[in-house]
Amino acid sequence: MHQTKDELKCDEVALYFFSTQPKKTYKNSPPKRRVFLEKLYDFLRESNYSIIFKPTLQGAKNRTTKGNIDAELVLHSMIEYANYGKSLIVTGDGDFHCLIKHLNHKNKLFGLIIPNRHKYSSLLGGFGEHITFLNNTREKLEKK
Repeated sequence: MHQTKDELKCDEVALYFFSTQPKKTYKNSPPKRRVFLEKLYDFLRESNYSIIFKPTLQGAKNRTTKGNIDAELVLHSMIEYANYGKSLIVTGDGDFHCLIKHLNHKNKLFGLIIPNRHKYSSLLGGFGEHITFLNNTREKLEKK
């Protein structure tokens, strides 16, 4: 996260957001949560994100929806590997350690944003120079 767009010589930035289908995943969620998610997806689309939805399965007794996206992100990152210069990964999940390690080794890791500095995998600690904690940036990101 220490380089600017100009320093990276980027003309274009491809943005992807991986998620499970909001209507399936959150159909049993409180209305406020559903409204929040719909607004989030609308905002991401308006901001030129490509949203990649993963098919989901209904869990036992229709209680939970299974929509793990870990493999999707890793596979898609490798499929598109030749088509991007640097990656910015947003996660606190140690399941992405091998992907982040590989991208870093190949000098393709731009940065790692961890949503919560108090709750993330210790496997990610080795990428300290690339880490930005989202909860440290709240004041900068909030509308005034």
